[in-house]
Amino acid sequence: SEQVKTRRVPPYNVILLNDDHHSMEFVVETLCQVLGCAVERAVQLMMEAHTSGRAIVWTGPLEVAELKADQTLRELSEELTS
Repeated sequence: SEQVKTRRVPPYNVILLNDDHHSMEFVVETLCQVLGCAVERAVQLMMEAHTSGRAIVWTGPLEVAELKADQTLRELSEELTS
């Protein structure tokens, strides 16, 4: 009998980088909106990026990672144009 092998796709990370251009409040608000996480978790991720320079905020399939990154960039562009 033939064995069916499932090819595992490696997970992709969405990484938050620290910068001097966005307020901590904006970052927390954006993480809550895009990731649907609690404020406490968003603060943890923001502080990790603030202190170490980066934080992995989401891990999963490429298509969803791209969507999360696009949503984050959309939030950023809306902030810059308002």
